[in-house]
Amino acid sequence: MRAWAFLLGGCLFVGIGVIGIFVPVLPTTPFLLLASFCFVRSSPRLNRWLMNHRVFGRYVRDWEEKRGVRSSVKVTAFTMMAVAAVATTVLAELPGWALGLMYGLIGVGAFVVWRLPTVRDAPALELQEEGAAP
Repeated sequence: MRAWAFLLGGCLFVGIGVIGIFVPVLPTTPFLLLASFCFVRSSPRLNRWLMNHRVFGRYVRDWEEKRGVRSSVKVTAFTMMAVAAVATTVLAELPGWALGLMYGLIGVGAFVVWRLPTVRDAPALELQEEGAAP
């Protein structure tokens, strides 16, 4: 029964992560990490699928192996938060308290993203820099 609950949770979190790709204020990576957590406990096959997925795999592997996210992920997150804040402010007729709440939540999200460790790409091999054949 426990394995089924983790399997269901993993599938649910992958679905929310996919929605997060298209909805600016919904993060993708944390939900994929939760999905991996659930799949490790219920389905190693689905966890391998997630880790090797051409779109999602890099995010999960970066966190699992290096405990961080790439700078491009951070830039995308900041950009999407800014776009969501501006679009909501301009297009939605929200009361001041709702706008304040939204700005506060975006501020918390931005702080969390900013504090995440940044994964750096590995430097090129010295042989390649010297012009030698690989």
